[in-house]
Amino acid sequence: MILSKRIELFVSLGKFFKDFIDKSADKNLTKKLSDAIQQAKNHNNYFTEENIINCLKNWSYSLQKEKIESFLSSYIIEEENPRSIAIIMAGNIPLVGFHDFLCVILSGNKAIIKLSSKDSHLMHFVLNYFCSICIDFKDYYKICQEKLSEYDAVIATGNNLSASKFKEYFNKYSGWSLARLIGKNIFPDNKDTALNALQIENAKNKNQSSELADNFTQSIAKKIERHNPKELINKKPLINIKMATSTIMLLSIIFLSIFSKQSSDAFYRWKHYNQKFYAPKPFKLYSLTKNHHILGGEKSSIT
Repeated sequence: MILSKRIELFVSLGKFFKDFIDKSADKNLTKKLSDAIQQAKNHNNYFTEENIINCLKNWSYSLQKEKIESFLSSYIIEEENPRSIAIIMAGNIPLVGFHDFLCVILSGNKAIIKLSSKDSHLMHFVLNYFCSICIDFKDYYKICQEKLSEYDAVIATGNNLSASKFKEYFNKYSGWSLARLIGKNIFPDNKDTALNALQIENAKNKNQSSELADNFTQSIAKKIERHNPKELINKKPLINIKMATSTIMLLSIIFLSIFSKQSSDAFYRWKHYNQKFYAPKPFKLYSLTKNHHILGGEKSSIT
């Protein structure tokens, strides 16, 4: 889908928002959006109809062709080799993740969306609207229900607590961490080689000799391409975990096979902990303290 077509989609959405507010929109779409607004209010007590309508009004003003083109004029949009950008959306205000989504789509990339449970209905409506007027739009996004995977970059929104969690979660996937891993395995004599190449690449525009920087980073990239990425992963911890798990399972099977009768009885009693069980008969009582001779008034403990 070319850029002009993508711009048309967002302009169309802005026009629909305006018509909805003016009560002149298509009746079928009006009902769907009204239902989405009601569901959004039901799932988030902080969402009122007034602030949702205000949100739609602001977007109807911003999603005009001239404004979108002016916004994009500062950037170079590449139509080839789209990347998959994960978007972790917040839910503190209506459609708070829509701007991130807009930027990903207009920049020619594809969106992997992790919706907030506090603001999913309005975004679902937007996505369904785009798909209803452009059948190919479904190829430009997917909604992720499980753990995020197969992404090239991440846009995450949240508070300070969320930021610390994002940092902890994504740190092991950062370019710097990968550069250190690559350097350790491919350039053992100079472990910072890949890290230096990444730093030079990021600062290339500030470097007076960009040609020299390109030659260095390209030479490092060619050396890295000769290696299989799977070789960089340390499989020893995974093997140890598998061996430990297999050993525990094997010992459990042996134990249960030897003491099957006792185990089944024990599990049954454990499962039915509210049921009253009588001691098995016949049974014997053994006294560890043996015979005790006490006088009247004295105390003694028996085991």
